[in-house]
Amino acid sequence: MTPAERVAPILAEQAALFAGIPAETLEAAVEAIAAAPRVLVWGNGRTGYALMGLAMRLFHLGRDAHWVGGITTPPLRAGDLLLANAARGDLPSTVAFLRHARSLGARCAVLTAAERGAALDAADLVLRLPAQTWDGGSVLPLGGQYELALWLFGDLVVQRLMERDGIPAGDLAARHGTIG
Repeated sequence: MTPAERVAPILAEQAALFAGIPAETLEAAVEAIAAAPRVLVWGNGRTGYALMGLAMRLFHLGRDAHWVGGITTPPLRAGDLLLANAARGDLPSTVAFLRHARSLGARCAVLTAAERGAALDAADLVLRLPAQTWDGGSVLPLGGQYELALWLFGDLVVQRLMERDGIPAGDLAARHGTIG
């Protein structure tokens, strides 16, 4: 079987998954990020890597965006946005971060596949990606379907922010790292 034949069912799953995401979900993410003076992003494991990529692209867009836990992460302030992952809705560390961020006056958005959970209850904005997060229902093992969707959703957010704000790709390239 060729790589193209192997990836076809994965891409079909993603297309079906994204067909189930309302346009309002993408726009809500874009508006929350655009309205925030600072965005702190957090996730764990493979979802964390997908969200690290989003934090990087937000920085490339010229946003004051940072990865939670980085050695240069600034403080979260009132009016800022914490964008965090809780794929199954109940990740204790995400719940703790969201509750603390809200106590500081920050807005909180959670990315999830869950329909309910403590993290969703602790967030101001729930961005639901209806994907498989662990067992069955996907050609990919474990949470691969959700992790891939999370990466793609992040790129859609960046693409939409570029359109919204008239930011050409060259501006992102000018902010891209040149060493390391």
